[in-house]
Amino acid sequence: MSMDEMRLYIMNCGNMITPEGNVLAALNTGQLKLVIPVPVYLLAHPKQGLVLIDTGFRYEHIPDEMKMNIAWSPLLRIRTQISRQGYDPDDVKHVLLSHLHFDHAGQMMDFPKAVFHMRKSEWEDALPPSRPDYFECDYKEAHTLRFEYIPEEKDQDIFGDGSVISMATPGHSKGHSSFIVSMPNSGKFLLAMDAAHLPQYMEDTKFFADSKDPAGCIRSVEKLKKLQKECVRTIYGHDPAGFSGLKTAPDYYD
Repeated sequence: MSMDEMRLYIMNCGNMITPEGNVLAALNTGQLKLVIPVPVYLLAHPKQGLVLIDTGFRYEHIPDEMKMNIAWSPLLRIRTQISRQGYDPDDVKHVLLSHLHFDHAGQMMDFPKAVFHMRKSEWEDALPPSRPDYFECDYKEAHTLRFEYIPEEKDQDIFGDGSVISMATPGHSKGHSSFIVSMPNSGKFLLAMDAAHLPQYMEDTKFFADSKDPAGCIRSVEKLKKLQKECVRTIYGHDPAGFSGLKTAPDYYD
């Protein structure tokens, strides 16, 4: 497929029921449990080629006791979804990682030809012993991949053309990044990633109570609130209501 125009595809790589004990379980009711999407983003860039933002989870790495809470199909593999949009998954040139939790870094090894962009401090949280959100099997072979690390605590224009800016939003994890993606016709999208799972995170600090760094989470949310003013849309990390209102693949934003 032609790369002459810029396109942003939003893909869901599976759905998860929020487990009891998770902070999001506060939103469950007796009749209904919150089912959250696990989005990944594919940017077809006219000069940079295919750019993937996050890599979802790898179903095979998920412990059996967690699988009962996950809805997944092989058709949701990221490589398969990229192929279904008419692209060659081996043409993914760049992978931007928000952080290394299992539902964001699970399929990174499927893109061995890509350059990976993330903050190096994220390894400090990810290497064992680490919180259960990290699955070492996702990245234990990552030494074979090529990394270009983003400076700590700084925002970086990844390609120097304003199309993708990695925003430092630590708190949820040590090296967490959010992103601003600027599309020629659709405008600027703020991808909050896990700095804010849902719109409620922007208003109520209780959702950061179980975080390793609640104060960092709150600072990052304040930063996102300022950035929202220059963006046409904020896409939260795991927001079922918001996700249902988005154009999702095979549709796209240009």
